[in-house]
Amino acid sequence: MKLHRFIGEYDLSKKHIEITDPKIIKQIRAVLRLEKGDKVLLSNGKGKEAEVVLDSISGDKIMGTVNQTVVSNEMKRKVHLYLAILKKENFELAVQKAVEVGVMKITPIITERTIKTGLNIPRLEKIILEASEQ
Repeated sequence: MKLHRFIGEYDLSKKHIEITDPKIIKQIRAVLRLEKGDKVLLSNGKGKEAEVVLDSISGDKIMGTVNQTVVSNEMKRKVHLYLAILKKENFELAVQKAVEVGVMKITPIITERTIKTGLNIPRLEKIILEASEQ
């Protein structure tokens, strides 16, 4: 069974976790249709994640019990990608795939032949968050 991963500001040191982020609640309830007793992975974005069993699911909060906590080891090599800004959604796709394979830092650069110079930073941050949840 696949465990779904969610990244947020969670205090994983406690035994019971409360999820109050409306986007994550909607994802769990409406999109994934998870139920009481299902398991998810919650990550605090700082290298610590926990397997959580869902205890109760309501419209405004989800309660869960921490099953086990794992501190992920830092990668031996940290890859920094310098990526020329590409046209259309090609840059977004390249950023998504780079994050999925483990690139730690991406720096957009403008080269001699760069045509597009503007980036939608909030959209890129959303793409990076979703790719890191993969």
